[in-house]
Amino acid sequence: GLWRPTYLKSTNHDLKKSLSIVEVGVAKANDYTIVDPEACTGCSLCKYRCQVGACSMDDDIATIDLSKCIGCGICVTSCPNDAITFKLKPDAEIVPHL
Repeated sequence: GLWRPTYLKSTNHDLKKSLSIVEVGVAKANDYTIVDPEACTGCSLCKYRCQVGACSMDDDIATIDLSKCIGCGICVTSCPNDAITFKLKPDAEIVPHL
């Protein structure tokens, strides 16, 4: 079947605190994704799997909106043609991990 996102089910957790933890983890991603337009077949799996809406299709080629991309890699692992890969951010944008 199709992949469906799972949602945080909070019982004893403070949801606001949980979201802050997620945001901190996202802020420390030092990678983003790029698309090889020659390898992309336009299957749209990346678009449907991306949880932040960073993937879209432009003339049947995947496009990544870097202002939305959090570097999670879901699009990378879902691409059957290896058309999407990780790229390390430039040195000036690297966030040191504590």
